[in-house]
Amino acid sequence: MRILYLIESLGVGGTEQGLVRMLRHLDRTRFQPEVAILWGPETLGPELEAMSVPIHRLRARSGPGALLVIPLLVRLLRDGGFDVIHIALAWSSIIGPVAGRLAGKRVVVHVVNVDPEGRAFGSMSRSVAVKTRVVQALTEVIWRTSVDRFISVSEAAVTLSHGRALRDRSKVSIVRRGQDLGDLEEASRREVAPPIPVFGAPALLAVGRLQPQKGQRFLIEAMATIRRRHPDVRLLIAGEGSERDGLESLCSREGVDDIVEFLGLRRDVPALLRRSDVFVLPSLWEGNPNVMIEAMALGCSVVASDIPQIRESLVDGVSGVLVRPGDPVALAAGILRLLALLDHGDGLATAAKAVVRERYDIRKTSRVLEGAYDSLV
Repeated sequence: MRILYLIESLGVGGTEQGLVRMLRHLDRTRFQPEVAILWGPETLGPELEAMSVPIHRLRARSGPGALLVIPLLVRLLRDGGFDVIHIALAWSSIIGPVAGRLAGKRVVVHVVNVDPEGRAFGSMSRSVAVKTRVVQALTEVIWRTSVDRFISVSEAAVTLSHGRALRDRSKVSIVRRGQDLGDLEEASRREVAPPIPVFGAPALLAVGRLQPQKGQRFLIEAMATIRRRHPDVRLLIAGEGSERDGLESLCSREGVDDIVEFLGLRRDVPALLRRSDVFVLPSLWEGNPNVMIEAMALGCSVVASDIPQIRESLVDGVSGVLVRPGDPVALAAGILRLLALLDHGDGLATAAKAVVRERYDIRKTSRVLEGAYDSLV
């Protein structure tokens, strides 16, 4: 089966890294993968090329201008003899199903993020919010008429979806983002690069795009409270995004700029997790957070927002600590609670590792995905 994976870019986001990891474990005696990208960056491109996975660069314009590449994508699907187009992320999820249907190919859409309460609209201008709702409505129509199978990273992403496209559960497969536990363990033992002189006691780590969805501002607002109980605490924030300037200004206003360090984009997240005491995920909404699963696998204790997408993997007081989303007071209390629990052993981390081994081993998730492809034949 020849499969073309369509994605917006090959940056270092969770979806992009999940794609590379999955292709590394796909049964290449049965499936031939190639990747098409709408635009840059191509940070993960060399990893695909090392696996002999061809990359097709469509050089689309960002936003609605990307629709202009549909004829090019149709020609690629036909000339390349592909059987399936597998699509992930926003504009790809509009362009891909249309091109796939026009080319007469099977269409698979990866469902990653779901924002059931519409929180994203709160950070948008009125005009952007209107355009976003139009795009969502268009996507829903296209999905209902053009998609053969949905691959969802979690049960919550299906049940919380507002659209009707995912209500036909016969067309939905749950395939969690798998982890190569051996590779992850090896990567965690490498040196941190570039080096970080001081991690803190305790050391808190947050990883994610610096955007409102990821909720870093609530964590920064919680740091003054945590500091009063743990004067040597330090928070490391890995990631880049549109909110960086605002978050740095917030650190100054909260008087915690001396204990919060912005690391920018990092390729050594497993090594950072290995050296941190607590991983914090204050997101307002998620799909199936990749880095949280990495933290659980490596024994880094987790405090995360109590939302269905996270609750599916993390049980409060059993494998981690869950707190009310968007509430810095609750977040500070949750972190302090976890730090107190850590003083009495690592039972939470042990339970979290067991969850990852059972649900997220890449060898298991890859076979589930291959079964979903087989169902298309």
